[in-house]
Amino acid sequence: MRINLISLCDYTQLSILLVILANVTPSSTSSPSSPSFHHREMSPPSSSLPSPSPVLDETIESTILESSMNRKVRDEIRIDSNINQALYNRQQINQSKTENIGKIKFLMEVGKLKQIERTGWVLNKIHSPERIAGHMYRMAIIPLLVLSEDNNNSTKVDLNKVMQLSLVHDIAECIVGDFTPYDDISVEEKHRLEENAVHYLSSLLPSKVAKNFLTLYSEYEDQLTPEAQLTKELDRFDMVLQAFEYEKREYKRNGILPGLGEFFDFERILSYIRNQELKEMVGQLLHMRSEFLANACIQSCNQDGSPPKAKPTATKTDTKKEVRKDKRKNVKKNDEDL
Repeated sequence: MRINLISLCDYTQLSILLVILANVTPSSTSSPSSPSFHHREMSPPSSSLPSPSPVLDETIESTILESSMNRKVRDEIRIDSNINQALYNRQQINQSKTENIGKIKFLMEVGKLKQIERTGWVLNKIHSPERIAGHMYRMAIIPLLVLSEDNNNSTKVDLNKVMQLSLVHDIAECIVGDFTPYDDISVEEKHRLEENAVHYLSSLLPSKVAKNFLTLYSEYEDQLTPEAQLTKELDRFDMVLQAFEYEKREYKRNGILPGLGEFFDFERILSYIRNQELKEMVGQLLHMRSEFLANACIQSCNQDGSPPKAKPTATKTDTKKEVRKDKRKNVKKNDEDL
């Protein structure tokens, strides 16, 4: 606690004054026989003051010494406090600097998703296919636009959590790439590589953020919560929507369809989409595709009345092999780096 120096000085002076007053002998009173009307002669001032008592000297010396010691202690406490504050500030600055460097590295790693093409569309010879980041972004937009909090079994769903899961579910692919069922790799090995990548990414983040990041990723992988299951359905719905977009785009570019009919198997789609709103959107999407194919047939039908089909992709197998080869090379390098 700080001591007010001005108050301390006032206290010291008051103590000295009280000691002086206690040691001064009162002056003799005038003789009662003296007439009150007589003129009193002023006595000459004393040439010397009474000498202070030893008690007074000791009190003054003790008070001054105590004041000096208190001031010294206060100065030392203030200096120690300033040093500790400076060390704490420096530690906080260094910690903040380290955390910010990690965050920037994390964002740079995740930023690679803006450049990595989705392998499934590459294998289907799609011109300029979507990137992984674009796929994750649109998945996160869907619950914001249309989905209610009631799932098909009346379970409440946290839509904010669904958006977060959508932005995290493919994040490991910035390190290991986008695997498909055609890749020559086991499910166990795929999970191992992805988990290593996720733990590396989390190591770049502050502990609290890293814990939340790992929790989200594990929740999606485990598929035990309604939010994780709905996110998986959004993943599949976005794939169907993207296939329809490519059909329209490729027909506009080349006058042919890119051969993506396997993505529009209605029964197969409904087997892995249970959310009622998504089912209705799938039905509407397939209806829009039927209208599109009808219009395309009117403009350029084959002689048998079938819609124009894609050119034979004789090099599709070679494309798969080439993609697998490049991916194995990148996975091996990234696994060694981790």
